Amino acid sequence: MDKEHKISEANRQLGDTNYFKRLDLDPTSDLQRVLNENLTEMLVSKEISEDNIEYLTVTNPRAGLFYLLPKIHKPGNPGHPIVSANGHPRKRISEFVYPHHLSLDYHRVSKIPPTILLSYL
Repeated sequence: MDKEHKISEANRQLGDTNYFKRLDLDPTSDLQRVLNENLTEMLVSKEISEDNIEYLTVTNPRAGLFYLLPKIHKPGNPGHPIVSANGHPRKRISEFVYPHHLSLDYHRVSKIPPTILLSYL
């Protein structure tokens, strides 16, 4: 897959407003600020420990990184979209919550869109 094909495929996928929304500004720092405020409130109310705060706080947050992995088994080699969350403010929260979600009633939780679940964090 040459560079022009990759760029064309990325633009095609990112242009699909069913899945992606163009933002005028990067919301990463605002998201980190809101998460820090919520974590501080949870610390004050003794819902989490200082060790938890230290782990869950990202010191240099960055936006997710979009890239494509080519599907070489399909005609035209469409790309499989990947968003790397390394350095994203929600990455450590996802890691922290994951073991606990295993004990939840999957059928009830699976009906809740992930964006709603994350908005409570």
